Amino acid sequence: MKQTITWLALLPWAALSVTALADEAADARVTKLEQELAEVKARQDASSWTDRFKVNGFASVAVGTASNDAGFYGYDEDAEWLPDSVLGLQMTFNVNEQTEATVQLQARGADDWDPKIEWAFLAYTFDNGTKLRGGKLRLPLYMYSDYLEVGYAYPFARPSVDVYSLVPFSSYTGVDALIPVAIGDSTLTFQPFVGEASINSRGTYVDFKSMLGMVALLEYGNYTLRGIHGIDKLESDPNGPLSILNDIDSGFTGVAASYDNGDYFIIAEGARIFNEGAYRDVDSAYLALGYRFDAFTPYLVVGQSKSTDDDKRDGLAALGLRSSLDIRRTTVAAGLRWDFMPQLALKFDVTRASGFDGTTGGMASNEGVINIPGAGPTGINTATYDDTTIYSIVLDAVF
Repeated sequence: MKQTITWLALLPWAALSVTALADEAADARVTKLEQELAEVKARQDASSWTDRFKVNGFASVAVGTASNDAGFYGYDEDAEWLPDSVLGLQMTFNVNEQTEATVQLQARGADDWDPKIEWAFLAYTFDNGTKLRGGKLRLPLYMYSDYLEVGYAYPFARPSVDVYSLVPFSSYTGVDALIPVAIGDSTLTFQPFVGEASINSRGTYVDFKSMLGMVALLEYGNYTLRGIHGIDKLESDPNGPLSILNDIDSGFTGVAASYDNGDYFIIAEGARIFNEGAYRDVDSAYLALGYRFDAFTPYLVVGQSKSTDDDKRDGLAALGLRSSLDIRRTTVAAGLRWDFMPQLALKFDVTRASGFDGTTGGMASNEGVINIPGAGPTGINTATYDDTTIYSIVLDAVF
């Protein structure tokens, strides 16, 4: 009887012990489950982060030589590897569903492979498809501006120097917007932009202040039409070698059209740059044709450049000289693109520049300086070269 009473007395304590053990086991299971869930979440977060981060790249390896040392496209009589060679990496991170950050790093052979940030901007996309971007952006002057160094993206060895060399820089700091408008089966995209840029030329800086412009791009099936107009204010050292660019208004107008049905393409682009004062105004244009069959694309590009305000600088005529700012040039490029492997293209190109008509033809090798009493150092045409031809091979890749 006493034993029964003793066991009965111990039952509550036993129950409590069993409950405590059960609670400890449950807590352990909960802790383990929480750890497992944390590990799963960490893996999901890592996967989500990597999914939001993208890296793309492009490269061009080129070699070329020229018929003389005029320096067209940076080539002379010796084999040159640097002028058209470039390596680039573009990194994009999706901050959230509507915001992304983009950085593009480039190293050009022509700049001794010095890495430079070409793009660095934040972009926000609204629900209606409008995208607002701010930071360091590509200046949208030309049809191929967004992928100017991505040689794989266009059919020829390089964009036409007649149009694409009018402005001596390709990026600016500021903001722009991409505003798409659906019109039936076509899309009209407006791109207003504003900002500034600065370049170092001849040992002095030239600042492009208050840049303001608008691009309109119409895409309809195989057709593309594009127009741009922009203005800015130039400032430079009033006592420096580029004082001619100090405190002047400048502007750029461009139009482009293309048709590409997958088999053949026709591309035409023209531009006009105008400046106050004696610095040159230039009209330039090119026409490109090509036909694709299997992996091969032969192409032909014809371009022309002409300064339109030579009368501002005709004071040298009495001395039998011509200003180095006057320019006439016709270029003809013929080539073949061979897409021999996915994401790889090999291009063979011959480009000839001629028709200088007593000007420098835009060749720095034709520019000289004389000291005119009362006027100081003045740039003149030395007429060293009347024409030049370059032969080049370019390997383009994207990855």
